[in-house]
Amino acid sequence: MGASHNNIGLRGVAPEVDLLSVNIFAGGTTNGDIADGIQWAVDNGADVLSNSWSFPLAPCGFTNIDIDNAIQDAVTNGRNGNGAVVVFSSGNGGGCVNYPATNANVISVGAIDNQGNLFNYSSRGAELDLVAPSGETGYVGNVRTVDRMGGEGRHPGDYEDSFGGTSASCPVVSGVAALVLSINPDLTQQEVRDILTNTATDMGVNGFDNNFGNGRVNAQAAIEETLNTLIIAGPNAVCQGSSFEGILTIPSTLNNISSIEWIVPSHPTYIRSGQGTEELHFSFFSPGSAIIKVEITLDSGIVLEFDKYVYSIASNNDDPVISVAPNTVQNLVCCNTSGYYDVEHAILESGYTSSYDLEWQWDVQYQNPNDFYTFYDDGDKTALIAVQKHTTSPLIVSVKVRTVNGCGSTSSWSNDISRYYGTVSSLSSAEFASSHNKLGDFQLDYSNKNLPLNEFYTQDDKMLNVNFLDKYEWLNRHYSNKNLSDSDVENIISIIKGQEKLKVEIFDFYGNIIHSNSLKTGNHQINLSKLKQGLHIAKYTLGKNVYTSKFIVI
Repeated sequence: MGASHNNIGLRGVAPEVDLLSVNIFAGGTTNGDIADGIQWAVDNGADVLSNSWSFPLAPCGFTNIDIDNAIQDAVTNGRNGNGAVVVFSSGNGGGCVNYPATNANVISVGAIDNQGNLFNYSSRGAELDLVAPSGETGYVGNVRTVDRMGGEGRHPGDYEDSFGGTSASCPVVSGVAALVLSINPDLTQQEVRDILTNTATDMGVNGFDNNFGNGRVNAQAAIEETLNTLIIAGPNAVCQGSSFEGILTIPSTLNNISSIEWIVPSHPTYIRSGQGTEELHFSFFSPGSAIIKVEITLDSGIVLEFDKYVYSIASNNDDPVISVAPNTVQNLVCCNTSGYYDVEHAILESGYTSSYDLEWQWDVQYQNPNDFYTFYDDGDKTALIAVQKHTTSPLIVSVKVRTVNGCGSTSSWSNDISRYYGTVSSLSSAEFASSHNKLGDFQLDYSNKNLPLNEFYTQDDKMLNVNFLDKYEWLNRHYSNKNLSDSDVENIISIIKGQEKLKVEIFDFYGNIIHSNSLKTGNHQINLSKLKQGLHIAKYTLGKNVYTSKFIVI
């Protein structure tokens, strides 16, 4: 199979291929040992496993789980996940195909003579895939192969002249599989099998039959089909302009090359360098696309042609727009200290090119350091927050996005989506509202847009009634369901970071302070019976936020 073409004895189907021998016929070999041998070959880099052996005395339908599992692993995990190609001789009993050639994951090979006639001994059936030339069995065949040198071999000479049976046809197919992989090593084992069966020379009745399978393996047709799977290596998209270039290379497995000619359209592309070499450098000087071709002439006179579609990436003119994510929440839940849950914050709505990369930028305006957040995007159009709450403190965060086209060109930043996330307990919103709608004798009114308070003056008892609300509950109700402006963020942070007490000042009509006090959260009554009659102004201050009201003492 792998003998070099050196004119001293014979020629191999896949000349100079590396061979790896595994002896499974030592005394006392078990089925488990055979499975281990298959596994060892795969683990040591075997691309094609040529198996000229079977269980000739086993009944039709015989299988072995250890060997089946080893074959399954070979075709699944061999060749770094592309799968090793496993080839088996069909057997020399003339009846049903022998195991393991019956395994659906292998290529099963029968034997024909040099005139295309099926040998009577060739086992056959629905499991047969291909046939290949061979000779008679019992070492009276006419296939020549290598032997151990001198007296160490089966014969005194260096060659075996009477090889035959499906044991000789199996390595022919294995050699063609090796040729295919030498041209395109990126093919999967299934793709190699398809090439071999699809290019086989049909024999017997038209199409597949149990005697010849898909036909006689055809090395030339398989190679030509494999050449069609090769591609020019390099990018399809290239940034526009003389500062950028695309680099294309011919298939690396081609050798014995006489000449190379790159054919590049004069518009919108041009060649920078590399004409006549294996590596072409080109650029786009204007927007558009092109098909670049290469003609490769081999020393044998064969001309191969490959082409590649390329297109330019122009300047980034995106104008992305984002909005509040439709599935977002108003408040976060405390406390989830054993894991994270996700919150959708914003979504990319319009003004972007889907082929460009997205760059999201987060700005955390306020968070409690004891709460844990991770800010990320889903790689598509949504910005998210992974939340682990340890406190009842709020979170204020904004995000914006721009597109990046990979050519050093980025769009302008989008609008900001800035959100205030309050914190609630695990109570339902209805339970939360009903348990907090009263404080003492005062109905809670959250309508004040400046400060967390509501107040009223009663003339009968000259009493100013002030309800200093819980600031976080007030913030939750006012800001949890809106996209925040810069002034909103400033007001919120001022309240959060302000003193815990509410400063109350009362002025008379002339602007003189006649009362000053600081109140804790809760319900308060300020006795104003000693005030003179007339208009008065109450001023409430929390952080930088101020609220004023007027009342008349009579």
